[in-house]
Amino acid sequence: MALDTESNISQTLIIEKEAALSGLDSLRVIEDFKKSIAFKTIIQDNIQEACDHIYDVEVKALEHQCIDEGFVWGFLKGVRLVQ
Repeated sequence: MALDTESNISQTLIIEKEAALSGLDSLRVIEDFKKSIAFKTIIQDNIQEACDHIYDVEVKALEHQCIDEGFVWGFLKGVRLVQ
């Protein structure tokens, strides 16, 4: 959700810059903006948020897997003790 918001903000900013200028000047301004530190910072933030999200999803999946395996291991150990 946050990535979509950041992307929409970036797209809106680019569209506003395009609308403000016309002709070849607008293309130059857009290219300058894409080369700017602000644009690069927005892109880096989006990438970091995506990486954080992927990491969170992977960690939750791994935790779930460990819990399931731990339960099965404990259950089998209990079955062996009963036998």
